[in-house]
Amino acid sequence: MQIYFLYGADQFNLNKKFSSLSQELISEGADLHVYYADEISSINQIGGLTGGMNLFSSAQVIVVRNLLKSGSKEVLKNFEDLISLKNKEEMVSLILIESGEPDKRLRLYKSLIKHASSISFPALSPKEISNFIETQLAGNGIKVQSDVKVELNYLLSGFDTF
Repeated sequence: MQIYFLYGADQFNLNKKFSSLSQELISEGADLHVYYADEISSINQIGGLTGGMNLFSSAQVIVVRNLLKSGSKEVLKNFEDLISLKNKEEMVSLILIESGEPDKRLRLYKSLIKHASSISFPALSPKEISNFIETQLAGNGIKVQSDVKVELNYLLSGFDTF
């Protein structure tokens, strides 16, 4: 099983990475299934993780959002066991997405850092937001006056850095 762990406060870049990763995995003929942790009462609800593959699909991409924040203790423990066992199911890719910074004291977090392909997307600094705005505008062929850039930066970061 391939395991990916995407987390952090920069939701724009996190979602951009998720989109490209999921498109890559789906283009290989996989089915995509998205779950929200607060809706999962048992790991058995997620087909494919515990051995139940769809007969008509060659592979599955399973996405679980906000597991560390919203998952029950039982579900967290089940995922921890699953990840530490390194499930041999090669036809399943698991993508765990956390909005914001996860609790680094959790055993599941430590297990994910050890066993998964982990990518952190920390919050951008005011200067990084300023550079991001300029890059996005220029990349889309949009020219704006500097006072508009200042206002955009303030709206996104709360800081005036231009």
